[in-house]
Amino acid sequence: MKKAFLMIVVVLFTTATFAQSIKDTVKQTKKEVKQIQIFRSEPNDEVKTLLGDIKSIGGYFSMHVRYDQIDKSDGIVLGGSCMLLLNHSLGVGFAGSGFFNAPAENPLLDNLNYKYDLSGGYGGILFEPIIWAKFPVHISFPILIGAGGISYGQNMMDVGYNYNNNNNYNHRISIDNAAFFVFEPGVELELNVVKYFRIGLGVNYRYTSKFSLEGNPVSTSNLTKVRLADQSAINNISFGLSMKFGLF
Repeated sequence: MKKAFLMIVVVLFTTATFAQSIKDTVKQTKKEVKQIQIFRSEPNDEVKTLLGDIKSIGGYFSMHVRYDQIDKSDGIVLGGSCMLLLNHSLGVGFAGSGFFNAPAENPLLDNLNYKYDLSGGYGGILFEPIIWAKFPVHISFPILIGAGGISYGQNMMDVGYNYNNNNNYNHRISIDNAAFFVFEPGVELELNVVKYFRIGLGVNYRYTSKFSLEGNPVSTSNLTKVRLADQSAINNISFGLSMKFGLF
């Protein structure tokens, strides 16, 4: 009787051990098969990119108007952009802006109450990462890298000249001009108004390479040029409104 009982215990123990061994073997086999599938779906020679898989492609164009201090006078910046939108989160394209400030007197040039202004433009490549793009309110970080030009000129609109009788009259005479490189980062708070339209409020900082604008005084016999403006005249913060239309 004892031998029969012992045999039953041995058989049950052997069966349980064998069953556990089979279970462990099946689990290990499934794990190895899964690893092989992952290895086959992602070969080592596949090119990896910063954006990963591009699952959606859209596009939009925008217009902006900004207030700026240009050469310590009130200024306006007008411009726009044309962008390609990848994965709803990164815009890549081209942008451009033009600017001008309110005419003001310059005692370095004359004492005749003539007025002078700065005007110019710039453009380049625009990158615009977007955070929480699918939310009604989200944030973008536009970054422009490019080049432009600027002109210092005499405004002839209020000097009492009767230009109606002169077909060659020009309302602005350029005194000096220069070219520059520009880097302009910014941040915008955007609102999805409807599916194809967004509006944003933003802050930008324009930083340019060095340049110098010079001119001769017009009311004296002094032929020595004086400095009229440099890069500090337009290296400044601007505040503005943007409107975007497209497939987001």
